[in-house]
Amino acid sequence: MDTVFSNYFTSVFTEEDTSHFPPSVEYTNVKCTDVNFTVADVNDKLAKLRPDKAAGLDNLLMRFLLEIKDFINYPLLL
Repeated sequence: MDTVFSNYFTSVFTEEDTSHFPPSVEYTNVKCTDVNFTVADVNDKLAKLRPDKAAGLDNLLMRFLLEIKDFINYPLLL
């Protein structure tokens, strides 16, 4: 049974050539010091969320985020 699955999947999927990927770069102590925004900016973005939209990958509903925006705007700024 295992060989049937193996034969099927090897016939469907192809192996990618990964020899041409650029080398990965490791960043340490990188800070975005030239990006400035305020609590009001965060609050404006939160206020524009549509409550009828589905939850994201974090399973937080937009309606919930709108309800607590005054409590989370400063922590999100940080």
